Amino acid sequence: MKTAEHTTLPSTNSDSNVAESDAQSTSTASGHAASNRVVSNLTVPNIICVLRALLSPVMVLLAWNDQGQATLVLFLILTLSDTVDGKIARWLNQRTEIGPKLDSIADAAMYVCLALSLLFLRADLLADEAIWIAAAIGSFIAAECFALLKFGKLPTYHTRTAKTAWLLVGIAAVNLLIGGPAWPLHIAMTSVIVANLESGLLTYSLKEPISDVTSIFHVRGKQNLT
Repeated sequence: MKTAEHTTLPSTNSDSNVAESDAQSTSTASGHAASNRVVSNLTVPNIICVLRALLSPVMVLLAWNDQGQATLVLFLILTLSDTVDGKIARWLNQRTEIGPKLDSIADAAMYVCLALSLLFLRADLLADEAIWIAAAIGSFIAAECFALLKFGKLPTYHTRTAKTAWLLVGIAAVNLLIGGPAWPLHIAMTSVIVANLESGLLTYSLKEPISDVTSIFHVRGKQNLT
């Protein structure tokens, strides 16, 4: 007489528990990684950039209320923050991948708000200088769009030419805020156009985007050029 054979089926509960445990471990690891990235990006220079972007609209509010001197003081403070954030990043060894992007965003916010402030305070003079301003803004938009089309992201070259151009823009803005003449604005807008031309040449020459470039001459002959 044959005895019945009993086949034991593998338990699916243990496999399910293992899979669930692995998923939880992966989720926990991902959460820790995301948290670490946030913490690593909370650096002094990055915080300065964020504050510069957040405080820039205050200039517009001050100018709207015809507070020329207060607008000038705030602009000088924001400009000083733009000057020191990169140096602090090097001194404290707090360079991050997102740092140049935050710096570019903060700079854009500051200068857009500056332009709006000047429209409220010196609209009569700016109307006469519309061609100079339009040429500078147009070259900037063209350079940004070119990089966006080629690389899918905005440029963060921060060349010496660009830094010099924005310094001249700052000087011209201070001159206008204290009621000065228009000729410093002409020099500043010309320098902005030159900086944007260099940005376009860098975008054309590079195979992939890079940040914090001294000038186009310093990247010629390197492997990342087309």
